[in-house]
Amino acid sequence: MSPADTDVAMIPRRVTRAERIADDIHLFELRDPAGGELPEFSAGAHVSLRVPNGLIRKYSLCNDPAERDRYVIAVKREAGGRGGSQSLIRDVGEGTEVPVSPPANNFALAKSPAGYLFIAGGIGITPIMAMIRELAAAGGRFKLYYCTRSPEGTAFRDELLAPELRGKVKIHHDGGDLAKALDLWPVVEKPQGHLYCCGPRGLMQAVRDMTGRLGWRRAAAASRCRWARPSSTRCATTASTCPARARAAPAGPAARGSSPATRIIATWCSPTTSARPTSWCACRAHAPAKS
Repeated sequence: MSPADTDVAMIPRRVTRAERIADDIHLFELRDPAGGELPEFSAGAHVSLRVPNGLIRKYSLCNDPAERDRYVIAVKREAGGRGGSQSLIRDVGEGTEVPVSPPANNFALAKSPAGYLFIAGGIGITPIMAMIRELAAAGGRFKLYYCTRSPEGTAFRDELLAPELRGKVKIHHDGGDLAKALDLWPVVEKPQGHLYCCGPRGLMQAVRDMTGRLGWRRAAAASRCRWARPSSTRCATTASTCPARARAAPAGPAARGSSPATRIIATWCSPTTSARPTSWCACRAHAPAKS
């Protein structure tokens, strides 16, 4: 927990819904106890909660940002964590009041007339759910690739398989077998619009490696990479640089006939709030305009 976490003013919010939505994933709906409106938020935002065992944890908001009467979070039970998610799932039910901070956003959805590409792994789907809900309501262009181990462990599966999202969402199950992982190369080899990725370290590294081969280059003025916590876990990194210091992914030769005009521009930033490396992180990048 960073010093900033303890300085944020928290206000009691009432849990009006608490239910299991997938294996080891529980959804919580938070509302104002008096029935008033909540502070507005934007897609990609998170809130901090003080869970019953006293720990403070950050959770991405996954409902439509147009909703002002509730916040919705999805929490994965982390068996190897420090007990924050377990305390929330075990000790909080409908009617419970929990201290919640105002929303903050380190993973905002930027405007992209060319559309959006989303890559999510596991509970990393949470901030992206708010994004696609906002885009779907506005008729925005996007494609989501969502990787999980099994249908039973896939949060929001029924919603994402709805007819109105047909052709915009691909869900891939690998059973925990790396040999059955989604082939991401065809997904990222032709950059267009903005790319958002949120998920476990292995997924993030795969995206980095493949986009690096396409010739990622440093462009701090044109692009930002933002780290977010989709669950109670912290960002996966062993770097100690400040978020203001960017580093580019290693440049590599263009592959499969890609040209410099189609290179993705990105800036990679390292978080400072991680006390120890764990397993979840998120980033954003975009393709440069064609000359």
